[in-house]
Amino acid sequence: MILGLLSISFGWICGGPLFAIVAVILGAVAMMQIKSNPTQYTGKPFALVGLITGGLILLFNLALMLIWIVVMIIGAASR
Repeated sequence: MILGLLSISFGWICGGPLFAIVAVILGAVAMMQIKSNPTQYTGKPFALVGLITGGLILLFNLALMLIWIVVMIIGAASR
């Protein structure tokens, strides 16, 4: 969860996609551990927040990269 929130907070500066990837991986690992042994591992809401925020930031960064590529292609074609 913390890395997912950091990816939202610091994604504009640096490391946003890196934090988001790690948040998704750790959230998925946490969900698998919670599912396999729910009495020992708790914190399903925290794992979900990490998965959701990390995934949203990854999608947002992917969209920004695609927009940047399209603008670069249009700019090069207009010369």
